[in-house]
Amino acid sequence: MKDNTAETQAIILDAAMHHFSEYGYRGASISKIAEDANVSKSLIFWYFENKATLFQSLVDRFVGYCISSLDIKGPAGNPRIKLESLIDTYWEFIRKNFHYVRIFINWLMQVDPSKKEKSQKLKDLHIKFREILEGFLTEGIESGLFRRDMDIPSTALYIVSCLEGVLLQIVINDFGIEKLDNTFLKNFKSNLIEGIVKEKSDLC
Repeated sequence: MKDNTAETQAIILDAAMHHFSEYGYRGASISKIAEDANVSKSLIFWYFENKATLFQSLVDRFVGYCISSLDIKGPAGNPRIKLESLIDTYWEFIRKNFHYVRIFINWLMQVDPSKKEKSQKLKDLHIKFREILEGFLTEGIESGLFRRDMDIPSTALYIVSCLEGVLLQIVINDFGIEKLDNTFLKNFKSNLIEGIVKEKSDLC
């Protein structure tokens, strides 16, 4: 007999993603999720135990998708191009998975401070992205392309904070991410790169 466990769990998670995105963590109903997934509540609890476990499974799936997407070793080459490519990849991933972003930002704004440990995997994802950026910035300095007086950890944190700040504004003001077109991303990268690349006179 064919084991459909993974397929059934995926169907439940897809339905849960819709409800958490639409109604938030507190407003999402297991009964409604079961109805949309065309399964029984008991089956959901068989796989996920409770709402918190179901939500954590969504976090795990998102983190897995994101790490896979951002796992860019990058060929040897111009660090500036590699940095721009990483930002492009990040933004494209966010555009395609913004329903997850909306869920987690809303949840983080509502969660009890005593339960912040439940967001550890999201924090780890933030740290991983920052570490990838730090690696590319280091390459840029070592190659003589980026300013040597740049503080690498602070610059990486600044880039991550700018990108995540934009996402927060989108959620708070409830407008579609599609309104931020390629012009926005181009300007963002241009302003960023101008701040870290050596001036032509310094390259001589």
